[in-house]
Amino acid sequence: MQLFNVTDRFVALKSRAVIGDLERLHAYSAQSPTPPRQQAPADVENQIVNEMMIKVDPSVPDEYKVKLRQLLLRNSAAFSKNELDLGFTDLVTHRIDTGDARPVRQQLRRYPPAHLDVIDQHLQDMQRQGIIERCQSPWYSNIVG
Repeated sequence: MQLFNVTDRFVALKSRAVIGDLERLHAYSAQSPTPPRQQAPADVENQIVNEMMIKVDPSVPDEYKVKLRQLLLRNSAAFSKNELDLGFTDLVTHRIDTGDARPVRQQLRRYPPAHLDVIDQHLQDMQRQGIIERCQSPWYSNIVG
């Protein structure tokens, strides 16, 4: 069982309480090749960093705020610039082992005609970004809105 504190209040844990799973981390150096990424203009990056810096606790000394700002700007490619900038990695592959399980099929849902154009646009956007792809898999599933 995993315990998570999603409040601002302290929570007392019982002795030997399991609070998470320890997994081996495979670290990559800063010189690891990074996937090509469309760079946002500097003003967009500065705006994003400014929005993050506003949330820094006022008790943090200015010297640390300066260092934090520099760190955020140096690594600004790691942050999403807009809702369509999801990023990607080729360092990890995702695989779902279904074993011998039979495919789960869901009946297609009907959507109100007024929503179909918006749904089609979102699907086209996600296809263009490489988030989804067309498939004929027996494991297909309905879109989730």
